[in-house]
Amino acid sequence: MKKFMLFLASAMLTLCLNAQDANRMFYVTLLPPTSSTNATTTGDIFDLSAYKGNATFIASVGTASATNQLTTVTITHSTNSAFSTSETVTNISGVAGVMANTVGDTTTNGVMTSQFACDTGRLHRYVRAVVTQSLADESAPVSVLFVAPMKAQ
Repeated sequence: MKKFMLFLASAMLTLCLNAQDANRMFYVTLLPPTSSTNATTTGDIFDLSAYKGNATFIASVGTASATNQLTTVTITHSTNSAFSTSETVTNISGVAGVMANTVGDTTTNGVMTSQFACDTGRLHRYVRAVVTQSLADESAPVSVLFVAPMKAQ
């Protein structure tokens, strides 16, 4: 009985140590919270070679400075860090990585969050977020996150 209990305890410990690995997600800021009057804002280039599996891009847009402001976040990727050629990210369903936030339709409706899920295996090594606003010289606060597990985990 003692031998069985020892075996069961070691099996449970192994299971617990391996099971926690699946839930360790890492959050990377592709575009820090920013508010700009530029029609287009481009986030930093991010190397995702250390990440694996299913990922989610999350875009948050706050209250716009003018009515009828449409903010669109496009996730692009490239094989080189200079982004000399880039493409819009698509997921396995063929849906483009474009998140349009209509939060700017009024100046009082708070924050709207959009998500885009994609397998990192479909992505080139470098990604970035590009934000476009429909009204020049107006602004809406925007931030973009990348959420995925790391390969080392």
